[in-house]
Amino acid sequence: MVELIWHRNGIFLREQAFAEKDRFMRSRILRYYNDFAGRYQKVLPHKTDSWQFLQQFLSSPMQTGSIAPSSGLLAKAMSAGLWHYETGRHLVEYGPGTGALTKRIVHGMPSHSTYTAIEINPGFVESMGRKYPQIDTILGSAENVKALVPQADVVISGLPFFNLPSSFGHKVLEETHGVLAHDGFFRTFMYLPTYSSRKMRLWRAYAQELFPHIETTLVPVNFPPAVVVTLYKSKPVAKIEA
Repeated sequence: MVELIWHRNGIFLREQAFAEKDRFMRSRILRYYNDFAGRYQKVLPHKTDSWQFLQQFLSSPMQTGSIAPSSGLLAKAMSAGLWHYETGRHLVEYGPGTGALTKRIVHGMPSHSTYTAIEINPGFVESMGRKYPQIDTILGSAENVKALVPQADVVISGLPFFNLPSSFGHKVLEETHGVLAHDGFFRTFMYLPTYSSRKMRLWRAYAQELFPHIETTLVPVNFPPAVVVTLYKSKPVAKIEA
């Protein structure tokens, strides 16, 4: 594992018994962040969401998938039109992490609507429960969503599908399609460097077999740049606006 150490002169990372397969990737992260944190102490103040997100990434990089929470512009693109419909809708979020996207979604949540977050990382579940007691945060996996929630009108995902097994990504698509209402939609994002990879092309091809209409939105001002992908269970009458 990797331990984050707070010091008055900056943030430092200490390596502790890396698994061999992760050694190269994590060693590069260590070198970068030891230098970065030593120079920019105020960027990641102790116990902030960025600190927690980086800690969880270094502990479980394949599950967390990113070294920092989503940017404000990515969160805006992901949350556009979520509450466009009438009140009483049920929204499900996969992999909320520290709640960077959750914060924006909750802000516009209408009365009588419900919100369920499904998170596999116990540390993030605990953090989400403290910060957002008004929503139901469940410890579990998106590949079992039909066993966790009866139905959803909208599903939002922050899962790093590129990092996860293809079988998992396909199972999530199937489960999500099964739990969505007939006029519901599933929205996720991919980082631009991985968007055109063979793995993600196959994921989108399988998504097209299940969902009749797909829309994409580029978010260039993010680290790294991202593409928001929205999958509709039935073709929408008009494009949903923010």
